[in-house]
Amino acid sequence: MKAHVAALAEESWREADTALARAYAEAERAHRALAVLTRKPPQPKPLLDAHQALVLALEELAHGLRLRGLVPFGKVGSVEVFDPLRHGLETGSAENGATVRFLAPGVAGPQRGIVLKALVRRVRSRKHQGGK
Repeated sequence: MKAHVAALAEESWREADTALARAYAEAERAHRALAVLTRKPPQPKPLLDAHQALVLALEELAHGLRLRGLVPFGKVGSVEVFDPLRHGLETGSAENGATVRFLAPGVAGPQRGIVLKALVRRVRSRKHQGGK
């Protein structure tokens, strides 16, 4: 009976960790979008207030991740080689070795491994775009 209760508790923590990781990733995406909108002054105060509130929420979500022993990986906008174990494609497919750009970070931990794959988009090479 104790093993069953422990297994249920562990599954609940897994679900909570995944929900926390998803909230962090989506908040990071929203933060990046608001950062673009607030780059050029003057901006309306409500927009600036929303951006500041999101920054604070993102900090709290990151703190929650750290408390659970989880860390985000993959800076939004950066590129790396596609790894199906770490990356989830926004659309389409990619073979191992393809270059992808991060749209939202992933989250991992030493105990759990990958909790949430990073959201990525395949980067087309110049030769596929008609370049040299």
